Amino acid sequence: MNSEIELKFYLRDDSVAQIEPILADFSILQNEVRHLRSVYFDTKQRQLRRWRMGLRIRSGDEQNVQTVKTAGRVVGGLHDRPEYNQVVDGSRPQLSRFENLPWPEEVDLSELENALLPIFVTDFKRTTWLVDLQNETLVEVALDSGKLEVDGREEPICELELELVKGDVGQLFFLGEKLSSLGALILGSTSKAKRGYALADGLPSEQPIRLGFVPLENDDSLPHALHKSVDYALSHWQRHQQVYIDSLSYRALSELKQAAQLIHQVVSMYQDVVEFSCPWHDDLLWLIRQLGWLDEACHIQRLMDDQGKFIRKLTNKRTIYRQLEQRLSELPDTDEVLQLLSSERYNKLMLALIQWVYQKEDMQAKQSLSLNEFASTALQECWQKLRDSEFGEQLSLDFNQYTRLAGQLKRNLMLGNCLGALFEATSRDEFRSLWLDLLGGIEDLRLLEPIAELADDSVENKDEAKQLNKWLKRKQDSITDAMEFTRTQALSKADYWLLNNVS
Repeated sequence: MNSEIELKFYLRDDSVAQIEPILADFSILQNEVRHLRSVYFDTKQRQLRRWRMGLRIRSGDEQNVQTVKTAGRVVGGLHDRPEYNQVVDGSRPQLSRFENLPWPEEVDLSELENALLPIFVTDFKRTTWLVDLQNETLVEVALDSGKLEVDGREEPICELELELVKGDVGQLFFLGEKLSSLGALILGSTSKAKRGYALADGLPSEQPIRLGFVPLENDDSLPHALHKSVDYALSHWQRHQQVYIDSLSYRALSELKQAAQLIHQVVSMYQDVVEFSCPWHDDLLWLIRQLGWLDEACHIQRLMDDQGKFIRKLTNKRTIYRQLEQRLSELPDTDEVLQLLSSERYNKLMLALIQWVYQKEDMQAKQSLSLNEFASTALQECWQKLRDSEFGEQLSLDFNQYTRLAGQLKRNLMLGNCLGALFEATSRDEFRSLWLDLLGGIEDLRLLEPIAELADDSVENKDEAKQLNKWLKRKQDSITDAMEFTRTQALSKADYWLLNNVS
C-alpha cells in the first residue's frame, strides 16, 4: 500500500511549452511521454462507490496494473489517499491478489468480482517530469491530456498533477507555487473517477449550498476549533469554486466569497486567544476586495431574472431592463473571473491555505478558556453591540438605517456560523431565522438601488419619473413595514448561547 499525496490542477491551456521553462530551473531526473488507458470498474449498484473506493485497470506500460484507491483526505486541491497496486494478467480485476487491502468485513470477494462491470474509460497522453528537490524530495509532475469516455460520450481531460514520490511535503507546495506563475492553472478537488461516475450515471451538476455551521464540539481546544473552522471554510470554498466553473453562476461565486469572509472572521475572532501565524491574510483580503462587485451583480441579475419579472409593471421597464443589462456588462464577466481563479496570486493564496490546514502548525492557546466560554462571550458581545446601536434602540428604522447596519448584521450571523454548532439547534435556529429574515429584507431593499440609480437617466417624461419614484417608495415602505415587525420579534428572542448548550 502506498499513500498518494498530490496536488491537482486543471489547465486552461495544456501546452507543454509553458511548463518546461519553469521546470528548467530544477534538476529533472527523468522525462517521458506515455499513452495510458484506464478502465474503471464497479457493480451495477455502485457498491465500490458507496464504500468510497475506486477500482481501475490501467494499461500503457506493457503491463496491466489494477489499482484500488480508498477514501482519504482532500484539502482544496491536495489529495492524500491510500492506494493499492497489483500487476494482473488480462483486463479483468482479480480482487484476491490485493494484499492487506481493508475490505469491509461482510464482503465476498469472489461474488463481488463476478459482479464487476466496466463503467467508464480514461484515455490520455501523460507527459511526466521527475523533479529532484531539496530535503531529498522527489516530485513527479504529470501533464494529462486526453478524454474521458462513456458509451460514445466524451469529456476532455486537461490536468496537471504534482505527486510526492518521497520526501518533504513542503517541497510539493513550493513547486506548486512555482508552477502557479503560469497563470493558467486552477486548483481542483474533482478526481477523474468522480467525473467518470457523473458522466456514466448522468448525475446532475452540483448546486450551490448555503454556508452551514463549523462542526465544532464542546471539548475542542481553542487551537483545534480554529483549525476546524479554516478547514471547513476551505472545503466550502473549493466546492463552490468547482460549482462556479461548471455553472458560471453568481450564487456559487457568492458562496466562495462567503467562505473567504468566514476565514477572515475566524482569524479576527481567534487572534486574541490563540497564538498562530497566517501569512496568507493579506492575500485573503485582496481576494475579498477583488469580489467586491459581486453583490451589485447579484442584485442586477435578480432584477433581470425571468425577463425582468420584478419590474414588469413599470411603464418604462424595457428602458430600465436595457440599462441594467448595460450596467451588468460593465462588471467583470466570466472570462475575467476565470482569469482571477487561475491567477498566480489566487493560486498562491489557495496553496498557502491548503498547506496551513494540511500541516497543522503547532498553535498555542493564549488563555485558559473553554471553547464554550469563549463562544458565549463572543456571541454576547457582538449581539449586544447591535442591540446598543440604532438597530435596537430606535422605535422605527428607515431604508437608509437598515442598509447602513447590514454589514454588522452579516458579521453577527457569520459568527453564528463559526460557533453555533456548540449550542442546542432548535433555540439557535429560531433565534437566527428572525435575523436572517431581516437580512433578507435588507437585501430586498438593496435590490431596489440599481433602479433608483438608473431612474433619472432612463425616464425622460417627468410624470413617468414621478410614477417610478412613487413605485420605489411603495416598495421600500412595504418591505420596511414587514421588517419592523420582524425586528420587534427578533429583539425579544432569548439568546440561544445563554440556554443549555449541546452536550
